[in-house]
Amino acid sequence: MTDQQPARSLFRNVLDTLTSIGIIAASAAIVSTYLGISWPHSSRAAVAVPALPSKPVSLRDTAVTGNVSGRAAIVVFSDFQCPFCGRFATETWPKIRDKYVTAGNVLFAFKHLPLEIHSLAKPLAEVAECARRQDKFWLFHDYVFSRPTTPSLADVDQWASASGVQRKEYEQCRARTAPVLVAASASEASALNVSGTPTFFVGKLNGDMSVSVTARLDGAVPFEQFDTALRPLLK
Repeated sequence: MTDQQPARSLFRNVLDTLTSIGIIAASAAIVSTYLGISWPHSSRAAVAVPALPSKPVSLRDTAVTGNVSGRAAIVVFSDFQCPFCGRFATETWPKIRDKYVTAGNVLFAFKHLPLEIHSLAKPLAEVAECARRQDKFWLFHDYVFSRPTTPSLADVDQWASASGVQRKEYEQCRARTAPVLVAASASEASALNVSGTPTFFVGKLNGDMSVSVTARLDGAVPFEQFDTALRPLLK
């Protein structure tokens, strides 16, 4: 055997391998076309971003804090048992409150989206609505999100009392008004393509207590993203 023969043999093996790969790739393309399969261009699939609301979001029957004559507003759809909502409430919300809400520039609004995976999310939302009718919503909000443990059903009433909610009015509210308000808020979330918590809408605050949305933020996003979304509205 000459010195050239091993080289020719190696070349033929490489060529055979490349040919096989080409045949496999071509076959896959034909099958994909036939079956209508669209292969992603990268390993990360594209995520559809929901369109911003075309109409202003109303803040009627909504817990709010801050200046109702402010230039901007943040609306959150939240769940009292959601750990990401808890992270926002304890870490990011105080920064927003101190920089924007207390200064009178931004109104902050809380809407309910109790998720089915959280067994006490709906009862807690209903209690929060009853607390709102007694001007105790934010006391209850802060109390619940500051609890380090998962609540039991017995805790719900206890937390209402600890937040200063009057028992008689609270019981009447939970039996009649609160379930309707919480259900309406959840229905609004669905109409806005909100399925997870927390979800935020940032926008211009109108004189009729509605918000013309300019940005949507999903999840426990850092304070800097709110800063970016609010800056153009406060110029």
